[in-house]
Amino acid sequence: MSIRVLCADDHEIVRYGLCLLLENEPDIDIVGQAGNAAETLALLEKLHPNVLLLDLFVPGATGLSLLEDVRRQYEDVAVVMMSGHAAEGRVREALQLGAMAFVHKEEAAEELVRAIRRAVAGEKYLSPALAQRLCRVCGRPGGRAGAETAATDRTRSRDHPHGGGRDDQRRHRQAALHQPPHRRDPSLARHAEARSAQ
Repeated sequence: MSIRVLCADDHEIVRYGLCLLLENEPDIDIVGQAGNAAETLALLEKLHPNVLLLDLFVPGATGLSLLEDVRRQYEDVAVVMMSGHAAEGRVREALQLGAMAFVHKEEAAEELVRAIRRAVAGEKYLSPALAQRLCRVCGRPGGRAGAETAATDRTRSRDHPHGGGRDDQRRHRQAALHQPPHRRDPSLARHAEARSAQ
């Protein structure tokens, strides 16, 4: 059984090239082309494709808002997003909104075919270049992991404005005991010695 694909992209020459590429695959059948959001929704209703190949930017709506509409109205249609300049945040959001795959347009043609087949099989798929970029972002201080670490540090600073709480206070007392007599803070040193004697 062939995979029925609807291609939605605002550039006619891009649609033509994609369709020409996919028609060479024996298990893929291009059933229609759309150049904007309204055409995409109309053809989904009329043609009942298995896969919607959707550009991130289409006239009449953003690709992400159209993705939400498609997922709400046509749950059986697997959406494969594509873009030539997708930011990592957009890729992550598309997957969270229900896209089954995301492919960068500069990837090899085989990646698009692989994404379509994986999507129909119910498997999430990211083309290699996008997957590497997302991994790098999550590992950077400005990425998701870094943001979570920064948030934790801010919470600690708010809860303990004068330091890290009991651990810091203990370290300060120990440091006071090891300072030369002429450099010690007398009150801190006496307090540290009293605590150590307990």
